[in-house]
Amino acid sequence: LESLVMCPFSVLVRPKLRDCSRNPRLFECHRKCTYSWDCATGYECCLSVCGKICLNIRQIETFIENTSPSTEVETTLYPITTTE
Repeated sequence: LESLVMCPFSVLVRPKLRDCSRNPRLFECHRKCTYSWDCATGYECCLSVCGKICLNIRQIETFIENTSPSTEVETTLYPITTTE
């Protein structure tokens, strides 16, 4: 937790923000926030290169680039032709 603020009737806890798990796209930099409760469902407030933004946490998997070589093999069969 980043800090604790004491008020006469309540205690407010300010959670520490994490770094974003991926680099945001340009249009995502316009979704400013202070805390995760400022974001819509499925979004998380995190620190990015463009400041504190709401980033879609479900989109993480779709941006993982597969750099492994393909293990699939394509085989083409041709009929054997004989000349008699």
